[in-house]
Amino acid sequence: MYRSLISAFSSKSRPISSCCVKPSSISRLTTSPLQAPIVSSALPTARSLLSDALDPPTPAGLTRSIIRHRGFLGDCRVIGRSRGYASGSGDREMMEYDVVIVGAGPAGLSAAIRLKQMCLERNVDLSVCVLEKGPEVGAHIISGNVFEPRALDELIPQWRHEGAPVEVPVSSDKFWLLTESHSLALPSPFDNKGNYVISLSQLVRWMASKAEEIGVEIYPGFAASEILYDANDRVVGVATNDMGVAKDGSKRETFQRGVELKGMHL
Repeated sequence: MYRSLISAFSSKSRPISSCCVKPSSISRLTTSPLQAPIVSSALPTARSLLSDALDPPTPAGLTRSIIRHRGFLGDCRVIGRSRGYASGSGDREMMEYDVVIVGAGPAGLSAAIRLKQMCLERNVDLSVCVLEKGPEVGAHIISGNVFEPRALDELIPQWRHEGAPVEVPVSSDKFWLLTESHSLALPSPFDNKGNYVISLSQLVRWMASKAEEIGVEIYPGFAASEILYDANDRVVGVATNDMGVAKDGSKRETFQRGVELKGMHL
């Protein structure tokens, strides 16, 4: 099954990278001046991912930049050649996309959706893939949530008419101090007027379906287990787990190497 999935990837000529942006496609998505790479603890927006990740061209070609962000989006970097399918280090396979986002949570899916929206608005072909370690999208998001819908209004303005699982508005806020025999009402620390009580797991599943509708490819069940470095000790991608490994670390008959997810070097 693992090999068949790899074959499916390669047959589409859309391999995987850790979170890569292809300059020949991205440069047409924004008219803002090229800026220095982001080095920030703040979660990058789709526009900053596009505009800030690029360096000006040099005579030798485009210089790649690595956005060392350890949040939902993972590591992002520019790649300078067209996507392809090739052998990785050792006996592992290596694949690339234009953009690969690690983690199908609210932030990762929002970034993927916005990137594809910008591509459609500008008639640009950009392959976007989301890698998720859980067996299905939302499997690792089990909490409830009081949801402020402003961000969703901006991302998918028509969500109220497209079956989004955001249906129970907050009717009141009450905050009580409880003792063994009494309760004391206190001022509420939150103002949830206009917010909704939701299941975040159901919301990200719905977001995943909307992402797939506009061309985002989502692959659950693949965790990034290893960071890959080049000879200069720079992060160039990630690799997935080996499969078919026994409890004692020995290789079973069903052993399969993981897949390297990285970009191509100039």
